[in-house]
Amino acid sequence: MEFKAKEYDEKFETIEEFTFVVLYGGEIEFSFESKNYSITRLEKDRIHFMEAYNYESEKYFDSVEGLLDHEINGKKLRDIVTIIQPFFRTF
Repeated sequence: MEFKAKEYDEKFETIEEFTFVVLYGGEIEFSFESKNYSITRLEKDRIHFMEAYNYESEKYFDSVEGLLDHEINGKKLRDIVTIIQPFFRTF
């Protein structure tokens, strides 16, 4: 699967695009329902998720599937990935 590089603040068009960015080490910062979040791939099989400035929300995932099943305000990330508003993404 091939994706064209996007601007740093463009929304994700599909779950596959989001998955590609995370799997290849992309960093994502986004807003959803007036809160900011970040996703960073730390190691080969370790993904970091956190609400900005809220260390109690810090979570680690072993797969993108696990991350996509994570809920933000009662909604799975997989259901809102095309709705979230990135304000920074590496590609």
